[in-house]
Amino acid sequence: MRTDTNGYDTKVTALGNGFGCRVLKNGVVLSEGWAAQKSLIAPVLRELLRMVDKCGGRSPMASASRTRNNVKHNRPSILTMPGALCRPRG
Repeated sequence: MRTDTNGYDTKVTALGNGFGCRVLKNGVVLSEGWAAQKSLIAPVLRELLRMVDKCGGRSPMASASRTRNNVKHNRPSILTMPGALCRPRG
């Protein structure tokens, strides 16, 4: 689990068929995603945090997830990657 100064956390849970990825604020799930492989955890969390930032969440961790797109492995959207699924919670 990783926490920033504004109470946002990320949490990854190993499931039988992949990995569950969650973004929480003060212990409440804001959004969740699923990664089929361990290598897809970072892109899934990045996409979830990017959406938190786009929707007005004030978080240094979420803002940083939008500024790292110049790194080669960060460029493709996880929405086009097989084995990755993100959806808002609610």
